[in-house]
Amino acid sequence: MTEIETEIGRGWFPGFAVNVETGQRLNMMFGENSKTTGDYAANMIWDPSSTELAKFGEPIFGGMQYLYVMSSPYDEGRVYRDSLLEEFNKYNAGNTIKPVFRNFYKSIMYTAVPMVDAKFDIYKRKVPGDKTSEIIGYELPTEARIRIRVRNPLMQFPTANAASYPDSHLVYTFSTKGLAPKLNDSTLKTNALSKINAVPNPYYAFSDYEVNQLSNVVKITNLPDKCTVTIFDINGALVRRFNKDIDPSKTNVSDGQSIEAQTDNLDNAIKWDLKNHKGVPIASGLYYIHISAPGVGERTIKFFGALRPTDVNNF
Repeated sequence: MTEIETEIGRGWFPGFAVNVETGQRLNMMFGENSKTTGDYAANMIWDPSSTELAKFGEPIFGGMQYLYVMSSPYDEGRVYRDSLLEEFNKYNAGNTIKPVFRNFYKSIMYTAVPMVDAKFDIYKRKVPGDKTSEIIGYELPTEARIRIRVRNPLMQFPTANAASYPDSHLVYTFSTKGLAPKLNDSTLKTNALSKINAVPNPYYAFSDYEVNQLSNVVKITNLPDKCTVTIFDINGALVRRFNKDIDPSKTNVSDGQSIEAQTDNLDNAIKWDLKNHKGVPIASGLYYIHISAPGVGERTIKFFGALRPTDVNNF
């Protein structure tokens, strides 16, 4: 036997606990009520039964094998074993709780009284399924994982400025140097042009922007506030032109102005209904979408669309 197995007060528990905030494995403890010997509660092994109450209503609770999760990092329970064995049988004058016991109770994070479901048996039996049969081994019927999540207050750490801020437990110093947005940066503007796209592309007779059977919608996204979007067919003929012109100085919803009162398109996209400038649906095929942004640059996108025939029978 190992040194731990021969120590006084040691038992065996088939599991472990981890503090998900720190990643530390935690000490665990269990107890048993030796009075309920018929429910395995006097053998120093965690093996609760399924018995809840005795014949005359006396609480059994599976042998009262209470389970405790401690706040201390796992050290095989050494921190508690040494202090409890040393102080447990010493005389304590008065009714006060000894500091060692007070600290012990404070370090209990969670406790429970687990019981085994009546249809399971925590032991292997000589006759499987017969709980009165001879025990030939220990076997948990299943594995269980319990997740406990609580809202914890911020931990209090002493700081160098604690004397200057008596009402504050935490004082931080930080800097936003280098994190400020860059205004009118030509390089960033040029790079932003590469994010302009037609969605979906290719278009296969449907998009998520459409609201009924008669609508055809493609969006040209990530456009700057001021730009001209021109669409050509493969022969270079003009199909459609959109002008996007938002004046930031006149459009400011951050001051509380209602969005409904705005006449500008605040979206960074333009909806194209797949019609030409005369309102006639375009033919299926390849198109070129040219974006010109004054002071920024230009970008050309290839777009392919396969339009569905109009359904005049089902709408």
